[in-house]
Amino acid sequence: MWRVVRVTLPEDQIKTIKIRTPKKEASIIQFLKYDPWNADNFEKRADGAIVRKWGEKDPTLGEEVGGHVVTTMVNITGNIIAAPIQAINPSIANFKINGDAAKYAEHQTDLDYFSVYYQQNTNPITELQKIKNISASFKP
Repeated sequence: MWRVVRVTLPEDQIKTIKIRTPKKEASIIQFLKYDPWNADNFEKRADGAIVRKWGEKDPTLGEEVGGHVVTTMVNITGNIIAAPIQAINPSIANFKINGDAAKYAEHQTDLDYFSVYYQQNTNPITELQKIKNISASFKP
């Protein structure tokens, strides 16, 4: 059985606050891309004909299949190596207070987003007003 205990600390005793945030799902990284038929590989001549840049020739079927196999193997190997690294690094929100009430007040809004009460009792109108105020400060 779980028991919830509420602990209140004075602001002058708080040095840092570290909150583990939910991690984004690991995504597949594309290290190499092989597309011999991409439009960037072609140019239009003065007579209107579309030819490969730098006088290259179209790849043979074997070269094209080989290129796709090599890039796929490199991408798979790279993602196998990168997956544990993505899983190890935790996402942590750090707030340095150092016993200063002004710094705590400065981070109060950011800390509210992590509270259970705030997440259960959000006020959409207030949130939209905050977004509007933030977007008004942006200059095009």
